[in-house]
Parts: sequence; C-alpha cells; structure tokens
Amino acid sequence: MKHKGRMLSLLIVLIILITAISCQAVTFTVKPGQRIQAAIDSACPGDVIRVEKGQYNENLNISKRITLVGLGMPLLDAKAA
Repeated sequence: MKHKGRMLSLLIVLIILITAISCQAVTFTVKPGQRIQAAIDSACPGDVIRVEKGQYNENLNISKRITLVGLGMPLLDAKAA
C-alpha cells in the first residue's frame, strides 16, 4: 500500500513539473471582435493579455494569476453580454 502512495505522489509531482515547464510566460493581444475570455482560458499563470482599444461585450472569469493590460482605454461592457 505504501508503494502505491509513493507512486501516486511521484506521478502528481511529475504532472506539476511538466505543466510548469510547458507553460512559459506568453503575451496575448486581443483585438476588437475577439473575446478576452478566450485569451484568458488559453493563458497560463504569469501570462500577459493586452486588450486593444474597442468595446468588448462579455463577462470575464479570471481564476489564475495573469496580467491584463488595456491599450488605449478599451471598454468592457458586461451588461451587454
């Protein structure tokens, strides 16, 4: 039984390491007509999402550590979503 616990722990550590290695900081740029949430969903923790000037009609769900930068004062209208 101890052997199974050690193997499970090793597997979890390997998954975490593979995820950390495969996910290096990237910068996404969102333009009008594109969805900010799609960029957020594709992003890894530490990534930067730049949102260009324009109106975006959507609600955002951010559940990871990312940087969201507005370029030229974009407007996020959650009521229109």
